[in-house]
Amino acid sequence: MYRKSQTAGFNIFALKSLYILLTVIGLAPLQMIITVDHV
Repeated sequence: MYRKSQTAGFNIFALKSLYILLTVIGLAPLQMIITVDHV
């Protein structure tokens, strides 16, 4: 029971980390395009 809830917590943590990573990867080129566009 405890191990199952622990795994669920880890999965949520992993998904959050993956989401943040994808957001950063997605926003970095966009930020560069905006910066280059304004210069």
